Formats: sequence, structure tokens, C-alpha cells
Amino acid sequence: MKNNNFLYTQSAKIFQENVAYSDIIFPAHVDICITKIPIRQIDGYSEEFIMAFADKLSACISPNGMIFLICYAPTECKYRSFEVSKIMTDKGFHHVDNIIVEKTWVSGRKIDNMLLNSHEYALVFSKSKDWVMDKRALELFFGIEGSDFLGNCWVFESGLLSQSIPIPLAEALMRMVQCLPGALVMDPFMSNESTLKVALKLGYSFWGCEKDKNRMKDYENIISKHKEEIGLYEFIKEAE
Repeated sequence: MKNNNFLYTQSAKIFQENVAYSDIIFPAHVDICITKIPIRQIDGYSEEFIMAFADKLSACISPNGMIFLICYAPTECKYRSFEVSKIMTDKGFHHVDNIIVEKTWVSGRKIDNMLLNSHEYALVFSKSKDWVMDKRALELFFGIEGSDFLGNCWVFESGLLSQSIPIPLAEALMRMVQCLPGALVMDPFMSNESTLKVALKLGYSFWGCEKDKNRMKDYENIISKHKEEIGLYEFIKEAE
């Protein structure tokens, strides 16, 4: 693909794996990890799992890479997202910031609306202590000026709880990092197409894991459509 007088190659690799219960090896030199981690015990959460996950991230993230962990406070344990944050910092990551993402979707069932929080957290980590949130890219993306743009409380149209990350949120986070085309984005807990679509749109390569085998065909179609639209002969589609 040509961009600003240089060539870069995109690739996409998606495994049909449940990372919470597998020993899959993460790719090297990841520039952005954005994922909604399993936060309920029924989905595979445990302190031991998060510690092992943090070790894997430490081995694969680039020195200036960014990690965005999307999580909510489940009914069974409201402090769990803060537990994740402590484990990450204990493992040597710099806690850059917290972004509070307000949900716009509720189930319609009164009991659910009472038990589920109206927000989620995007916990932001980096290996580097020099990284700060740069909102100038977001001002340009959304066409809004102002030094206090968005602050730390963001509102995006959100889907079902099982739909992982809203596309506008995924794009805002990736644009805030401002990686060069060809950078590697990783989502080890996909659950929907948001991170894949945004990564391809912004010219990034992608690596992900999906536990639901029924979604794999959807991802293959997204990759094929992207390849057709941009006419990329260099594009490599690898779906395991």
C-alpha cells in the first residue's frame, strides 16, 4: 500500500482460541494492545490468570507500545477492575491513565439495569513512563477543538455487553496513539469485529484471538472485503 511516498504491508492473523484457557504465544513487537479482558470468574478471571497475562504482555509489547484494557465492575466483585490495575503495575507497567466510558445501552430488564454498572473502564498502561494521553489527535478525528476535549469521561454508542468494544471507542484509542502505518495491533479477546475493522482502516496489521468459532467467517469476510476495496496485493490474510 502506498502512503506518503512509502510502502507498507498489512497482515491479519486470527486464531480460534480462548486465551483464558490456552497457552497461545503472543506475537512480538506489538504496538497497541486493545482488548476487553474477561472480568467475571465464569469467563476465566482469576488473579493468577491476570498475572500470567501481564507477563505475556510484558514480553510482546514494544518499548513505547500502549495497552488499553477495557473492563467493567461485575456484580460479583465491584473492585475487580482496580485489582487488575494493581497487578499490572506490580508487573512493572506504567499506569498512564483511566478513561471512564459511559454506556448508552441497557438490557431493558429492570433487574439487569439495577445490577450492571452504567460505565466501563479503559485502563491505560505503557512500559514507558514518558507516555501521556495526547488528545490533539482526538480533536482532529472528531472535528472538535478545545484543550479539555473529552476529558477522562467518554460517551460512545455501545452495543450489547457481549459485543466487546464499540467501534468509535476502538478508533479513538488507536488514533490517540498515532502509530505509523503497518504497526501491529493485538486483541486477544475479540468477541466482535471492532478492533479488526479499525486496525485495517488505519493501515495497521492485526493479531487476535476469538473463542467463538461462529465468528471466524465474519472476520474472514471483513478481511477479504478490505483487501478488495484497497487493492492490496501485499496484503497477507492468515486465519487459523
